[in-house]
Amino acid sequence: MANGNINLCDMNLLYQDVSATIPAKIIAENGQDYNFLFNDEKFRMTLTLNFNNQCINDVGKLNFVMPMFDGGTENDGGTITINPVADTIIEEISVAHTESPITIKNITPHEGFFKLGKLSSPKNTMLNIDMNNCNGQTDITQLLVSGLTLKNMDGRITSLDKHSDVSLVKIEDSILSNSKLVTSGLELKNVLIRNSDIKCDITGIPSYDPEYGSTVPTMKFQNSLATNVTLETYSFAWQETDQLLVQGVEKGPFDLAIKFKKDCEIYDVYTLVNTFEGDPSFEVYRAFLRTAQDGEKYISSALNGNFVSIISSNGIRSNFNKIDSINIVESRFGESGVLAPAMPNAIPPVPERIVPAYMNGGPYIATDLITTTENYAGVKISTTNLPSYNEEKWFGYWNTLGSISSPNISLGGVTNRGTIAGDRIILMGGVPVSGASVFNFGTIKMNKFFNGATVSEDGGDIEGDQIRVFPGGTIILGSGTYTTNISSGQLFPSQFNIN
Repeated sequence: MANGNINLCDMNLLYQDVSATIPAKIIAENGQDYNFLFNDEKFRMTLTLNFNNQCINDVGKLNFVMPMFDGGTENDGGTITINPVADTIIEEISVAHTESPITIKNITPHEGFFKLGKLSSPKNTMLNIDMNNCNGQTDITQLLVSGLTLKNMDGRITSLDKHSDVSLVKIEDSILSNSKLVTSGLELKNVLIRNSDIKCDITGIPSYDPEYGSTVPTMKFQNSLATNVTLETYSFAWQETDQLLVQGVEKGPFDLAIKFKKDCEIYDVYTLVNTFEGDPSFEVYRAFLRTAQDGEKYISSALNGNFVSIISSNGIRSNFNKIDSINIVESRFGESGVLAPAMPNAIPPVPERIVPAYMNGGPYIATDLITTTENYAGVKISTTNLPSYNEEKWFGYWNTLGSISSPNISLGGVTNRGTIAGDRIILMGGVPVSGASVFNFGTIKMNKFFNGATVSEDGGDIEGDQIRVFPGGTIILGSGTYTTNISSGQLFPSQFNIN
């Protein structure tokens, strides 16, 4: 292994003047290109270019030709580290080696900017950028790499394009604006991103073995904030924390336009006002290898993609387009007095019925939930998270204000104030309030009624696994209509003789 500190202003390393055979009079000038030729080296190189020790900080193209030797496990050619200073400009960085990691790291506190025009490298080259202690803007025009880790950056990436592989782009503790990211996988942690386009659609090498599933591009956000951003990906995951600020900006509602193909999972958010759009032409075979009682292995039936899962939220006003399955579980109780208007196309039959969904921070779904396929489609809404007060008013249940339509609908901890229509309604039990886990102020239509919760020892229904119908509420089972004329106002699945 050989170490090298690059000096851009060493006259002994410059070309000789052809005519006078003396060192060039111009040591360095702005925009000058540099070629670093280490292809004849017998060992891998550890190169460092520290602009704090240079007579110039505005350069053209830096072309690195690293050692190309067969060194067994250490045949990567070495590493390249560049330390910019205030107002450093690099027009282009090029690396001629398949595996030479590049690190750009700011090491001196300053208020200046850093500009990088283009960085291109062969496949398998990893790039690490850390702009810690740089309080100025970082402006990157184009990156073409296999993998990227970016930290502590405030600025933009005009274009990020990844090679076709399965490595991730990881961005932490940064602010990005007016950027365009095209990658095979993206993870953001404590990142504020604005006015940008993100696409994760570069496929790697998938595994079609049902026992292991398949690898598809995934986009993951953790405690990050995105405004005026469009997202397009195969799979998407978003997780928030109780931290109120992201890079000094107060969090608002989850408001993104998401186009996805496979799965979309949202964790621990308060209000969703975004758009979910699936791709109905994309099929994901989620088959699993199972073992029968006789020991024979078999593959279970596969499901389509376009699956949305929302775990622990308070209010949902999103649009769901071309979605196969929607899973909404658990809920968060908002602050007292929070008001949230319903969607214009989701007005319940009687306006005053929506009052409990608005007041006292009760969880609500003020939008339409409609699945787009008949096979495998379903909607699940449930929660066991109830507040310690006002239980008799059912504020802790999910208040559904719009229309829900799907072949299979599972309910537990739901107050229906709109219309729910499905071929099969499955009760999931849950924490009972006033003897029921589903309350109906609106209309529920179904052809079949199932008890999905645990039954009592005698095989009958249990408390909490029933629908309680309130004045004005209607249940339509097949051709029969049931209202509060039923003396108890409570309907068990066994009353319909379906189980």
